[in-house]
Amino acid sequence: MTASSVKVPTRPKKADKAKAEEPVLLGEKELTKQIKRLEKEMVEHAKNLEFEKAARVRDQLALLKQQLFGSAGQTNVVAIDTKKSA
Repeated sequence: MTASSVKVPTRPKKADKAKAEEPVLLGEKELTKQIKRLEKEMVEHAKNLEFEKAARVRDQLALLKQQLFGSAGQTNVVAIDTKKSA
């Protein structure tokens, strides 16, 4: 066995690692499906008293809902004055 025949695993390059960690943007339909699936999963975890798992799923849900409905803390609701000025 020679030194040149030994293959040593290398670490992934920073660019490769960054690509793996990039969030995947889903369409509205896919986001809705994922949200429904995760909501059911969260309820199941809670029923089974797996609160840590339920909390992780809740956090994932928050991220997906933020992606679907807009950033957290912003409201899309506008107050309308229904009183007529005299």
